[in-house]
Amino acid sequence: MDVANGGRATGVTACVDSSYLKSHQGTSTDVKNGTKPAGYDWARNQVAWWGGKVSDVNACHVLLKLNS
Repeated sequence: MDVANGGRATGVTACVDSSYLKSHQGTSTDVKNGTKPAGYDWARNQVAWWGGKVSDVNACHVLLKLNS
């Protein structure tokens, strides 16, 4: 976690196969109604600060919890 920048995720390493994805559907996003992935607002603000278009930042993130 990057606590200096809003607690955003900094990276994930994982192996996922099709059977896992079929049994773990995940959740949908709805940014217009406030359902956003972690780091979404930070990414849009950062892109704007760099002079880019915030509309180029999408809401598609895959973050997995791996059990050891």
